[in-house]
Amino acid sequence: MSLCFCWKKMPKGHNVVDPLVINDENDRILELWFRARALAEFCEQHSPADYLFVANIAGQEDRITLAGALDYAERVPEDINVCCFRRKLTLSLPFLEQLCNTPHRVQLYTCPPSQENRDGAAAAAIKPGKAATKKDRARREEELFAVEDADQLFFLSFDLIDLLTSPVTQHSASVLPEAMLQDCMIELRCGTPFLPPAKLNKYRPLKIEVRTICDLPGTVIRHDSLFVTVRFAGFELQSPELEVAADGKVTFRRVKFLGTRSPLEVYQDVFFRRMEVSVFRGARTCLGTGTVQLRAAATDQQREFSELVSLLPSRTTITGDNNCLTQGATVSLHVDFFIPLPRPTHVLSDGQPAHGHFLTRGVIRMPYTAKWVPSVLEAFIAATLQLKKAGEKSNIYQHELPAPEPEVSPVREKKKEDTKSHKAQSAPPPRPPSPPSAFEAPFKIVSPPGISGFEVMDDNVRIICVEGLAVEVHKVFERLNDVAGNNPQLELLMNAELFVPSRAYTVFPPLVILPKTVNADALKIEIEKGIDSAEEAVLMNVSEGHVVGKVPVGAASGVLAMPLSVSCKGPTESSGNVFDAAEAEGGGTGGRIHRIRIRETIRSLVSQQRYLLRRMLSEVCISCYTKLHAICECSSLRTILEQDLFPTSEELIALERSFGVALELCDVFGKQEFVSVSLKKEAVSFSNSTTESSAESSCLPVKLNALQWADVGKMVFFEATKVMSSRRRIPAYVLQRYPGACWLVTTDTNTKVLCAFSVGAQPKDTIRYFVEAQVVRCGDILCLYPLACDSLAKSYTDSRNPAYETYLKASRKQQMQLYSNKAQKKVLTSTLSIIGNGSLGGESDNSKYGDVLVNPPSCEVPAISHSVMTVRKDVIDKSQSHIQLRAKKVPRLTAADYALCWELYRQRAPTVSSKPPKGPPMRF
Repeated sequence: MSLCFCWKKMPKGHNVVDPLVINDENDRILELWFRARALAEFCEQHSPADYLFVANIAGQEDRITLAGALDYAERVPEDINVCCFRRKLTLSLPFLEQLCNTPHRVQLYTCPPSQENRDGAAAAAIKPGKAATKKDRARREEELFAVEDADQLFFLSFDLIDLLTSPVTQHSASVLPEAMLQDCMIELRCGTPFLPPAKLNKYRPLKIEVRTICDLPGTVIRHDSLFVTVRFAGFELQSPELEVAADGKVTFRRVKFLGTRSPLEVYQDVFFRRMEVSVFRGARTCLGTGTVQLRAAATDQQREFSELVSLLPSRTTITGDNNCLTQGATVSLHVDFFIPLPRPTHVLSDGQPAHGHFLTRGVIRMPYTAKWVPSVLEAFIAATLQLKKAGEKSNIYQHELPAPEPEVSPVREKKKEDTKSHKAQSAPPPRPPSPPSAFEAPFKIVSPPGISGFEVMDDNVRIICVEGLAVEVHKVFERLNDVAGNNPQLELLMNAELFVPSRAYTVFPPLVILPKTVNADALKIEIEKGIDSAEEAVLMNVSEGHVVGKVPVGAASGVLAMPLSVSCKGPTESSGNVFDAAEAEGGGTGGRIHRIRIRETIRSLVSQQRYLLRRMLSEVCISCYTKLHAICECSSLRTILEQDLFPTSEELIALERSFGVALELCDVFGKQEFVSVSLKKEAVSFSNSTTESSAESSCLPVKLNALQWADVGKMVFFEATKVMSSRRRIPAYVLQRYPGACWLVTTDTNTKVLCAFSVGAQPKDTIRYFVEAQVVRCGDILCLYPLACDSLAKSYTDSRNPAYETYLKASRKQQMQLYSNKAQKKVLTSTLSIIGNGSLGGESDNSKYGDVLVNPPSCEVPAISHSVMTVRKDVIDKSQSHIQLRAKKVPRLTAADYALCWELYRQRAPTVSSKPPKGPPMRF
């Protein structure tokens, strides 16, 4: 906005543009009128030149006497209706906001009784030899009017907020009876409202007015000054020092323009954020704070709100019996949106109507442990893994049509300019019309697919919140209901008509915050020193290329999420979001659900008042478990949303910092057993297969030098030794999760693999091992988790999977049968050779004993998986041959033969050494 004044005379021959002419739609003529009814004594005793109006509008002060307003009349009329000021304003959005929120003043002064000095000075100011007109005399009187010595009849402070939608606004002014002026009124006119309907829809003003402050503590009103602060949608309004009347009335109102943001951003702020009102004593002491929800403006197109906000003391309030809570202090708040907010329309990414493709939420409540809980959790994991993971780019966005290409007008030849200058100045050309507003029609929004949410569990209950498209959430809930079989303990809360305009659980704050004293540049240099290069930091060649991983953050890992490689080349897609949702292990939800396990129950946290009295916890942590306890008591999803009971990501992380513990298998799967969802699906399809066949189906050939995501959960067998030195370093987050991780090199293919050994199970440097491991995912890389490791010096088994233990027992039984068959063959061969060389021919012609065929029963070797056959081929080839002896006649055994056998037995039998005496005999 600009203020145009024209006091300087232009030379003759130039036509001056009238400064009070409206050129375009942004120009306004602001007028200030004074109306009053004067008594007869006032008109007879006082001169119009004795009264001076002083106005301060938009930071500029103007003065005019009543005589100048009456066109220099010599007598005051009984009905005074004069225009004191007239000013041209050019409106713009920043200045319009300043103009409406800045307090303006108008004052009326009357001259003191003795004015001899002023009259003498006025006469001396007139040039000799030239007669002074009435106009010149009135101007000199205005300049020489001493306001410091004058009496003030009234003082009025006002704003221009009412002129946004109305061309006229009036303010009454109270005048003392001695002034002999009655019904004094100040009227402001602008011809056209500051914001006509088209501008009102574009700028979207929001008026906030505090009308009363009641029942404050008594000492506050008498001794201290009061201030009010209003916070909403990212802005903060602070009031000047307020004067509270006896009935609690105050005057404070401001206007903010929401049209600077998109309709979706305004819709999200009104839907989620609450307006906060705080009353301060002095500059820092907060007496109380209250909030009010304006969600009905978005859902029901409500335009005005008149709320009575109750104030509650904060942590900075001085404790005592005399506070806002005990006194029941309230603030009367009035909020006006002027026009309703537009409704959103759901469309697809191509602009086509989307039926059922809008964002919503669902709540799942179930006991922590029960017989049916593992199957429900497994179905929940399987259903979520089938859906897309929601990321930072999966949030709702506004659909915008591509801007049309501007039409290029043909270039015309410019005419030769006239060398003669124009004598007259032409009026400035009108400004181009404003572009159409984004709020005029219902705006279109797109909801990308994807599942996100959180799960909080204690010893009693599991609370799962799922946010995604309505069709996706319905699919998950339908799957759980089918598995549970309409179990009343499984509570599924969903509303197919409930729209949530933004995701809240895709990005979580860091679990651990570095202190501010840490130098970020020094930390960055240390990280770069710890990792040689980006290629060396990548541990496995996953599918088509190398992938840079991140450290998972959450209850499962409990570590700070840090990028695997730090580079100065700028953020990439993989390292752009450092503190993302936690990536679960294979068989988990894949980072879609942020799991939190707390060591105390939610019911006990709510019942313990020591956290509130001693201020041991942060306010966000207390708010989190209070909301979770309220969710357990609600019976509908609409109630949860209307009462604003969904905890934010900051509140969830605050709860995890204070009471979170590491996740166990029972927390994830409902039982002390690792469940691989992909393998479980195969087992369900082949339910009639035996344990051995299901174990063999998981032992498909895996290439150790090129692991893929499809290999997660598969078993591998290989012989390897520990790598003494390697240029490939192990990332810090892998060592933090698996302290015994090391590199092994296979003996057959000379391939280096990373094995995540547990603590105390690290292999030795010079020993050869036979390793049975499972392919697992650690962040964004693949590594091997050894389940069994056999060597000449050491053997251990570290597995909590009963299915794998069954398979391991069967494979070891097969190996024992192979070794026993070899031993039987060796013993039988040596025995027959001894018998054949003995003296057995004496009674070989005895017909009583028939021909004897010595053919021991062949042991059928069970089938071994393909991977075992490839790794231990030499063992399997030897085990395939059965012992077949050539049939021959054995002579009859005699007593001498038996004696010889016994003699051989005595010679080969181990000698049992006699036990040495324990000690000397006891004597008493």
